[in-house]
Amino acid sequence: MRKTLMIGMIIALAAMPLMAGAQSSTDMPEGRSSEGYLFPKDAHPNEPSSGATSSQAMPDQDSIRQAQIALRDAGFEPGRIDGMMGPKTQSALRQFQAAQGLPQTGRLDATTQKELMAAQAPESSGRR
Repeated sequence: MRKTLMIGMIIALAAMPLMAGAQSSTDMPEGRSSEGYLFPKDAHPNEPSSGATSSQAMPDQDSIRQAQIALRDAGFEPGRIDGMMGPKTQSALRQFQAAQGLPQTGRLDATTQKELMAAQAPESSGRR
């Protein structure tokens, strides 16, 4: 039984490259090769596919840390102030976004970051 299973696995692994190349070029849209056909023409497989642009890039640890401090100061518990986008920070962001009438994504987008810093500014300006 073990030999049969091993032989079947070896055959399946050996057949994979053959199956990948089995798609004929007649099935391709005009002007496209079979190479990379599983991806849209302008897609980059190692980049996020959510349609994110550079303006929607993942915030760095310093930005997340500042947001966590601002969330805590505004009364929303982000958990440990560590610069990591964990579930508690995401939950605090959603709560803050709901309170501000923003879409509740749990992400530190530019709009949320701007609102967070604006909410924090009056407190810091009064301490001068």
